Amino acid sequence: MVCIPFPMMRLGVLVFLPSHSTADYVTPVEQQFTVDFNASDKNAVLNVPVGLTPLRSKRPRSDEYLNQEAENAKTLSLRQRVMSPPCFRNPFVNSDVFPERARQGCVSAFGSSSRYREEFHQIKEIGRGDFSYVYKVLKRLDGCLYAVKHSNRRLLNEGDRRKALREVQALSCLGYHENVVRYFSSWFENDFLYIQMELCETNLRDESLAWTFTEKKLTEAMFQLLNALKHLHSHGLAHLDVKPDNIYIRKGVYKIGDFGLACRIDGAISIEDGDSRYLPMELINDDHSHLDKADMFSLGATFYELARRSPLPASGSQYQAIRQGKLALLPGFSLVFQSLIKSLMHPAAKNRPSAAQALKNALFKKSSSKAL
Repeated sequence: MVCIPFPMMRLGVLVFLPSHSTADYVTPVEQQFTVDFNASDKNAVLNVPVGLTPLRSKRPRSDEYLNQEAENAKTLSLRQRVMSPPCFRNPFVNSDVFPERARQGCVSAFGSSSRYREEFHQIKEIGRGDFSYVYKVLKRLDGCLYAVKHSNRRLLNEGDRRKALREVQALSCLGYHENVVRYFSSWFENDFLYIQMELCETNLRDESLAWTFTEKKLTEAMFQLLNALKHLHSHGLAHLDVKPDNIYIRKGVYKIGDFGLACRIDGAISIEDGDSRYLPMELINDDHSHLDKADMFSLGATFYELARRSPLPASGSQYQAIRQGKLALLPGFSLVFQSLIKSLMHPAAKNRPSAAQALKNALFKKSSSKAL
């Protein structure tokens, strides 16, 4: 038996192996070498399939490539379309806003990484300010309605985050009080701050546009809000932005909210001025020695505005007159009511009553005796 060197292609390297009499049943016929014993120019030529010749590119055809790309895009799109969790109806809550599609779950473009989209179904916008939006939402798990406030811009630096967190930290420090908007939870998401709070139907500003307040109604509201301020001040906090817009109503109960400017009464935290229409003169003059009494002035100014049924001035001679204690008479309101308003807005902070002292005013004793 004669052994003839037999070439074999392995990983691009031509290797000669001895050939035996046994036939090659493994290598396809079209890929086998043919050997010319006459040593012609065609000796040791590989019958290469057409598909592997240089004349045929290994790159897929353009139409095949596009089809493959479209298929990949379709698969990626399906992966990104994450189904939001379903909303569960709470049998203890009577609500007609429960969305049918939310019970079944809906496709979320935000993906599963969004806690807001994953835990809440957004119903509508109910308010906005200079720094945030507020939405009425349904919590998917417990089936209850809440308000979620989130910043209207990204909080990228430490200073912005600390400023935004002031409301969260103030509310968590206060704990529960029926006349303070209740705080539930907060979190950062994509550099936006989200705050989950109690949902209220309206605020004093909107209520004043729809109804004319009687003395009895204003007395009831003032009594509740004095209790709220007493609670704040006993915890060493001042609100510094008391006004009709920040006083909310839920089932007839008045609640103070929007603690974005809240600070410590001892002045250990930087102080920012609120709405100028409700600011006492000492804050305008950068006197921060009686921050709790600044809240008392703002509360008095709020009820003075509601009783006189016209907006307070933001500047001018009338603005200065109010801060000098020169208040106009309030037709239809008792002298006891007007006297309390005047004491709350006294030009000298130290002469204003505290919240605890104001609650002992004869106006509230008179109101409670009438209720009996």
